[in-house]
Amino acid sequence: MNEHLPIYNSRVIKNYVEYLRAYYPHVNPERLLRSAGMSRQEVEDPAHWFSQNQIDRFHSVLSEETHNPGVSREAGRFAAFSKASGPLKRYAMGFMSPLSAYRLLEKITPHLTRGGTFKTVKLGSNKIEVYHIPKPGVVENPNQCENRMGQLEAISKIFTDKFAKIAHPACVHHGDELCRYIITWHETPAHRWKTFRNLALLGGAAASLSLWWILPLWPWLTATSAFTGICLFAAYRSEREEKKQMAKSIAFQGDTTGVYLEEMQSRYNRALLMQELGQASSSASDARRFVEDIIPVLERGLDFERGMILLADQGKGRLLYAAGFGLTEGQENRLRESGLSLDEPGHAFVRAFKQREPVLEQGPEEELKANGVNDGSDIVWHALLCVPLFRDGECVGVFAAGNRSAVRTIAQSDVNFLVGIASEIGLSLSKVSAFQKLQESEAKLKRAQKMEALGTLAGGVAHDLNNILPSLISYPDLILMELPADSPLRKPILGIKQSGEKASALAQDLLTLARRGVSTAVSVDINRTISEYLDSPEFERIKAERPRLRVTTTLAESPPKVLGSPIQLYKIVMNIVLNAAEAVPEDGRVLISTQERLLEKSLRGFEDVPAGRYAVIRVADSGIGIAPEDLEKIFEPFFTKKKMGRSGSGLGMAVVWGAVKDHNGYIDVRSTVGKGTTFTIFLPATEEEKPGS
Repeated sequence: MNEHLPIYNSRVIKNYVEYLRAYYPHVNPERLLRSAGMSRQEVEDPAHWFSQNQIDRFHSVLSEETHNPGVSREAGRFAAFSKASGPLKRYAMGFMSPLSAYRLLEKITPHLTRGGTFKTVKLGSNKIEVYHIPKPGVVENPNQCENRMGQLEAISKIFTDKFAKIAHPACVHHGDELCRYIITWHETPAHRWKTFRNLALLGGAAASLSLWWILPLWPWLTATSAFTGICLFAAYRSEREEKKQMAKSIAFQGDTTGVYLEEMQSRYNRALLMQELGQASSSASDARRFVEDIIPVLERGLDFERGMILLADQGKGRLLYAAGFGLTEGQENRLRESGLSLDEPGHAFVRAFKQREPVLEQGPEEELKANGVNDGSDIVWHALLCVPLFRDGECVGVFAAGNRSAVRTIAQSDVNFLVGIASEIGLSLSKVSAFQKLQESEAKLKRAQKMEALGTLAGGVAHDLNNILPSLISYPDLILMELPADSPLRKPILGIKQSGEKASALAQDLLTLARRGVSTAVSVDINRTISEYLDSPEFERIKAERPRLRVTTTLAESPPKVLGSPIQLYKIVMNIVLNAAEAVPEDGRVLISTQERLLEKSLRGFEDVPAGRYAVIRVADSGIGIAPEDLEKIFEPFFTKKKMGRSGSGLGMAVVWGAVKDHNGYIDVRSTVGKGTTFTIFLPATEEEKPGS
């Protein structure tokens, strides 16, 4: 049999731990368990099982720590008093005699060991023979045999207050095929008084009958009365001891019933909790709202005094408090304001997040403080379990639960249950994320369809305008040639001409918006495009209108080339800078920068930018910002929030959108009202060199 198979129940080791704390306080049980590959929560879990390898390592270190070769047998005897054997002891006490309890070994021991079977043979009212037959492949160590003998001695102690006597004529460690134990014990007081009562009745009746023929009447009556008194006293004491034994048994049975009822209630609460979590998950559409909705469910269903959910920020630099229970309002506010830095590797929350596995801390206050749990804040834990939350395989936060007082120890079953809850929460967060992505995709599809429809409309309008505008622009020139220089009509005619030129520029913008795709693509240096614009009459006009405006550049030394149209790229820069200049106050700032960026994974923003290598143009301003409700509309033709009198046709940002899409690029917009806006253009980089730039 594999020595790593779980075949010994945790109650066996828990009994050792209780014994060491009572009689060997200098021995550190935690260090002993770690040496054996065990943990405290596993020992506290009555449903956990250990392997033969772990048991062997435990006994090896135990002998070294205690320097007592008989410690295993002494620990077995301690089972009569330990909490670890409580449920089995209560079960045995349901029977009225040690003999019945020993006969139950065949049914009780499978709850403690899977490494062998027990057989019992009755040899007398206070004597029994017990066989332990190891299963094939199981090789126990001698300490386990000694511990078993101590436990067999302890069964008698429960009933008679005295340990049983054991003979061990056969043992597997002496070459025998099985272990054989012959157990004798003292009779219980009830049994002794019952025997005395029966003997007194028989003896008194026989003596009374014999004395009838010997003694006179009154002496015979006196002797018979004495015999009767002795029998009655023996019957009274026998019945009294039986009632005491029965009351003790009933009390133990009541405790057992209470334990089972508590266990049933706990299982019901856990099942109800999972059901309510599933219901909350089915209707969740927002991560924050979902977390806040499930906290009352967790508080009702979990047997913990305190719990919280912390989610990582977008940059994965801090864990931010989302919701919790068992905390004061002040504690919650402090957690929301400060969060927890992921640069603190010693904290249990951070370790769970970075190691991607549950972290359990429980024990003395000094140990918890040393492990970074109670770090001086007013949130004190006696036991803390942190479980990472996963969304689509990515760790996105931590679910923590624990107690602020020593109400109980967290067991391995609690760890397993909370891991299951964390999985359910993570699955729900994945559903919420998928739903939000679907909504975003639908919104983006609608936006693209709307832009395409507007582009088609703009193209038709532009063609119609182009049919009208040539005469509107050329006829004023012909009229001006015929008018004298001092004619009062020159000024109105010049106004007609300038209006025609503006209309012609508007028509060109409409055509740019309508045309999709770049007919002739060349390698374009984005730094050169920006420099050309900053030296252009268009930019000079902006500087003339806003002399206090500060425009600075931070251009990459050698940004990658972009394959596209120099004219359209020029229009992208021109319209974004013009939009920024019109959004800032008279002494505002505009920063133009370029860089090369390699995205190893997609970047979420106004648009999702897929992984790849990009030439990036960024224009940031210190202007009034864009309201969230307007952000989705800024690229629509003729949408504007500018005051009357400001320049612009209302097509500038629509032209930017169309030109970026023509170059298979992406736009990200970040804006804060009152602080400014940043436009980031991602254009696919190219290694291809084509003349023209």
